[in-house]
Amino acid sequence: METKFLNSLVGKSVLWVIMMLIPSIGFTQRTLAFRHCESGEKFAEEKKYDKALEELTNCLVLDPLNKEMYLLRASIHSNVGKAKEAITDYNIYIDLDPANRNAYYGRAIIHYQLKQYEMARSDFRQLLSMENSEINNTLYYRINTESGGVDQMFTQHEAKDDPIFNYLGLIEFQLKENLRAIDYFNKAISINSNEPDYYFNRGLAFEASSLDSMALMDYQLALLINPEHSISQQRVATLGEKSGDQINSGFLDQIIEDNPNALSAYIDRAYKHLQQRNYAAAVEDYTMAIQLDSSNYELWLNRGIAKENRNDYVGAYQDYTQSINRNEGYSKGWLNRANILAKLNRYDDAITDYTIAIFMMHLMHWLITTVPLPDLILIKKKKHARIY
Repeated sequence: METKFLNSLVGKSVLWVIMMLIPSIGFTQRTLAFRHCESGEKFAEEKKYDKALEELTNCLVLDPLNKEMYLLRASIHSNVGKAKEAITDYNIYIDLDPANRNAYYGRAIIHYQLKQYEMARSDFRQLLSMENSEINNTLYYRINTESGGVDQMFTQHEAKDDPIFNYLGLIEFQLKENLRAIDYFNKAISINSNEPDYYFNRGLAFEASSLDSMALMDYQLALLINPEHSISQQRVATLGEKSGDQINSGFLDQIIEDNPNALSAYIDRAYKHLQQRNYAAAVEDYTMAIQLDSSNYELWLNRGIAKENRNDYVGAYQDYTQSINRNEGYSKGWLNRANILAKLNRYDDAITDYTIAIFMMHLMHWLITTVPLPDLILIKKKKHARIY
């Protein structure tokens, strides 16, 4: 709070001086200021930041109400590591134009980088309450979750609100508010489901909540989008060494009690039951999951597996058939149904299903080796269901 107060005070005191200087600015000074501004913008484009800062400062001395130059100078200050100077410029700009998202966004990112999480959260929440009509094409840099460096540039005019929800999730995660973090990451993913960092970040929050298998699913989804996402690879390897019995089932029970429509929790608990060979409980949870999402062919397959292990071959056959009906290209559905048909002594039908399963496996191998990754992502829907 003290830092926020001082920053606000600095901004307002400088703004007061600016307002006092306005009457003394004449036509000649404005012309000279314009030249300094042009030079500052040119140096900024050329990434000659020291010269750009010098020219922009000269411009603002002569024309202290040129608010866009404060925004540009703030961005440059941020890029060269002068966080305090950047925040001062953002404060001045916000006092001059409180309706502009760019200044809030830039200031919020700096607060986050300085680990001033409460102040960053305040700015990001303010952004969500603001209209998009006042934004411009100020350039921002996205921080890479893996390296901490810049990996993507964008403008707030181009961006939707998913980066804001992602940052809010990261803030709540840093503050140990994992359930709030998960909620924000869910919102980010609902807007942009093709960003691997969002799944990785949500995976961290799941893992911190002792939901290892749900975390593992998110890391695997991140790898589906970007197979070279090395931090997800590391987490998958680490969690793969853990026993499924270490998952906090009590936490899953509490989630389901609080929200009877929590599909992912039913799926995760059902998978845990399968690992423990508690097939009756697995059938019950998969039944609840299917009621919530009857289109998910993997849920039908997994319930069929649980029924097959209970020697309910007819029920398993029906579930495998439902899985195939929902995705005729799903080789595991054909393969599992073929196994059941063989157990039921329906050998001719089993051979037919085995033949189709083999064909589908060869087809998938061909797709993986010949179709570019972005197209494969469109082909394979990301389902939150595990295969036992």
